[in-house]
Formats: sequence, structure tokens, C-alpha cells
Amino acid sequence: MKFLLAGASLLLLFASPVIAQENTNSDTTGLTCNKILAMKKDAWAEYYYKKTGNSSLAATDRASIVYAQCHKKRNDKAMAALPVDLKQSISIYRQLYQQYRVASIDLESAYAGGGTAHGHQLSRTSPLDEEMVEALIRLKRQSKPTNNVKNKEVQVRIDRLRSQVRQLNPAIPKNQEAIPSPSYRNHAVSSYAEMKQSVDSIIPMLLKEREDVSLVILKFMDRLKN
Repeated sequence: MKFLLAGASLLLLFASPVIAQENTNSDTTGLTCNKILAMKKDAWAEYYYKKTGNSSLAATDRASIVYAQCHKKRNDKAMAALPVDLKQSISIYRQLYQQYRVASIDLESAYAGGGTAHGHQLSRTSPLDEEMVEALIRLKRQSKPTNNVKNKEVQVRIDRLRSQVRQLNPAIPKNQEAIPSPSYRNHAVSSYAEMKQSVDSIIPMLLKEREDVSLVILKFMDRLKN
């Protein structure tokens, strides 16, 4: 597991280096994170455009990243007050979800033959990581039984996720033909391996998890398909 989590962190670092940068005062336009998070994401983006005089695609990316970084700071503070086992559980879910999010977008990029759209998507979906973490913190604070009652929706969503991942395998002949060049095929193979690894690691955890927690995570994973 230590190797897996280290791999996820490296993937995030190299897939989108700007995500790893710390906020500067100009990034936050002088606002505290609390004030930024008091806005909805879209409202913050509009505020950011006005304050920076920049509404480019890159500015939209940066506004998303700043919002995600602020949200992570708030979540980390909330997690610090949780029992160690709950804090560790949420941290693992966060890293596995990040790995899945980044790898699935990278895989989509490989099938499309690259392009800047997927780079923008990486940045603009970064707030989802911390939205999920906040939801998990809220649920984990509730004193409910930890065993997972066999919930039909949980199993249906897990089966659908497994099926979606299998269908994206670049080793399937029709998928190989859809990838435009050998370099993109290599990229597809590595991205698929990362995505599958995250799914193979998270599903056994979800099967032992409370159903409400499992459903939140699976719904966030589904959002990347929309």
C-alpha cells in the first residue's frame, strides 16, 4: 500500500505540476481561504477574473487549483481532529481517488491523441478531490455501525465501475486501433495500469465500508464520466 500511495503522489506531481504549487497572495487575490471558500466555485472564478484582469483558459485552471488548495487546507484541519483510524481511512480514499481521477483523464487524453483540453480538465476537476473528502469527514463524524449492510446500489455501482474499466483496456484490439500512435499507446498502457490499480485497491475497501460512505465515493468516481 505504501508503494501505491507514493505512486499516486508522483503521478499527481508529474501529470499536473501546477497543482502542487502553493498559493501566493496574487493567486488568492489577497483573500483568505475562508473567504474564497465562502463563495461557490463559479463565483470565485468570476471574482478571480475581475481581480486579475484575466479570464483565459489558464486563469480558469488556476482559479480551480487555488480553490482546491484552500479546500484541502480546511479539510486537513478538520481531519486533524478525527481519531487516527478515521483520518488514515480518509487520507487513503483521497489518494486513491486522486490517482483514479488523474489516470482516467490521462487515459482519455491518450485515446484522443493528446490536446490541451485534458490538461484543463485535470486542473478543473481538482476541486472534486476535496469535495469528496469533506463529504467523508462529515459522514465519518457520525456514529453509525461500521459494517456495510449489503446495499444493492453499492454493488450495482461497483459492477458498473469494473465494467467501465475493463472496456477501457488498451490491450483490447479495437481499443489499440483507436489510439493514434505508438507513443500514445504506451501512454495509454501506463495510465490504464494506474487507473486499474486505484480501482482494484479501493473496491475491497468499499465492500467493507459503511454503505453511505461507499456510495459517496462511488458517486464521485461516476462524476468523472459525465
